[in-house]
Amino acid sequence: MKQNIKLINGTAYIDNRFVKTDIYIENGYFTDKQNLSDEEYSVIDASGFCITPGFIDCHIHGAFGADTSDSNKDGIVTMARRLPEFGVAAFCPTTMALHEIDIVKVFDSVQIAKDELKDSDFSHSDILGIHLEGPLLNKAKSAAQDETTFLDLIEGKRLIERIDSKYPGLIKIISFAPELAGMDEFIKAFSDKFSLSLAHTDCDYDTASLAIKSGANSVTHLLNAMREMSKRSPNIPAAAMDKEAFVELICDGKHIEAPMLRMLFRVYDENRIVIVSDAMRGAGMMDGEYVLGTTKVLVKNNRTYFGPEGNLAGSVSNLSEEYKVLTDAGIDKVKVIKALTVNPLLRMKICPDEVKLGEIKPGYKGSLNVFNEESILVMSIIDGVIAYKNM
Repeated sequence: MKQNIKLINGTAYIDNRFVKTDIYIENGYFTDKQNLSDEEYSVIDASGFCITPGFIDCHIHGAFGADTSDSNKDGIVTMARRLPEFGVAAFCPTTMALHEIDIVKVFDSVQIAKDELKDSDFSHSDILGIHLEGPLLNKAKSAAQDETTFLDLIEGKRLIERIDSKYPGLIKIISFAPELAGMDEFIKAFSDKFSLSLAHTDCDYDTASLAIKSGANSVTHLLNAMREMSKRSPNIPAAAMDKEAFVELICDGKHIEAPMLRMLFRVYDENRIVIVSDAMRGAGMMDGEYVLGTTKVLVKNNRTYFGPEGNLAGSVSNLSEEYKVLTDAGIDKVKVIKALTVNPLLRMKICPDEVKLGEIKPGYKGSLNVFNEESILVMSIIDGVIAYKNM
């Protein structure tokens, strides 16, 4: 049940700065003042703690043993109910590369889960829509994706039209390789509706620049599953900077190490960085062997391994852990919090006012995170309900 909550003496991120203030949540929403008697609030002393808006994960395949590509409604509900443990207030279930028949099953399961959650009385992360990662990818950069499912953008355009007509509004992000046949028509058809994101691609600087100029607005897991950058081959990283695209960063310290993360947060516009987990079902689970799409993945010591060379296959990290990785690396907290809250929404062409998320602001959903001095999550509140507490 929604509670009336008053957090006192904390330091909160509000209007792009940190202020020491009391925060009021009434009937699930933030208010700018106390409108009730003291006895009607649950009071939380947040002295010494940092309070942030709830985080948004727009690239997450799975967690807690569940995976989007399982096409299992109960698995999606499990993710939604437990992601507050990671400080996540909203997310995009993310597919692997699948055949159309299996993509449709995923969309069915997500839509059913979303409808069920809407009518539920327990706290959960909101489902914003689906991130379709594949099958519009380049075989040369397939990584853990199933390349037998891959399509060019001519076939992909028809696929997206069929899916969008059946599940209007459910697609939020489409990851694709722009060098595939049919780029111009594909971008022209969808750039006004969806976030089009360069991914699993072998394209060069010029192709990436043209794609972004034409309407693609982002890059999926920058520096991973794409042609490497060098002094004479600037490729996607430079094109994204020059053309001011949003860039996803997996900030687990394994996909990109801390010194490089510091550099990226200096190079890219702080309003264009999006932190994602790219987590698979092993997140929140014990070490062992798991399946990501059709790929067997070993999870050991907070890292994923697949194939004979032990390459990374998604992560088993989460956004609250990545917040700590970044703050421990000395990166400005303002930049980090933007990249975890408002930026993901804007990347998806979602106005924060529309979903009432991303900020601690009167009228917005009462969803926030509380971190201790070591940047460890100690509490998350979702829509005015304490969903996770370790303090």
